[in-house]
Amino acid sequence: MKKVLLSLVVAACILAAITSCTSKSYCYKLTVKYEYWSSSQEEWQSESDTYYDYCTPRCINVQISELKKEYKLENCRKIQITKKKVDKSESECVRDYEY
Repeated sequence: MKKVLLSLVVAACILAAITSCTSKSYCYKLTVKYEYWSSSQEEWQSESDTYYDYCTPRCINVQISELKKEYKLENCRKIQITKKKVDKSESECVRDYEY
């Protein structure tokens, strides 16, 4: 009985490892809306940037966290990041960066 249970636990761990390693990647469109201080106009200005990234769902969440940190380091405020899956291949996704 212990061997059967142990075998099931090992099989479940292997299955979980395989599915987490082979998670499907998608093309995501990230839209970042924020405000920055304009010295020339002496007021906060609204701006938005768009990025495309081809990666897994877990990876895109990490990318969003990193983007927020980068914008905060640039002294931006009211940072809002939205993600959307788009139907593009990896090569189309990578070359469609908008700045």
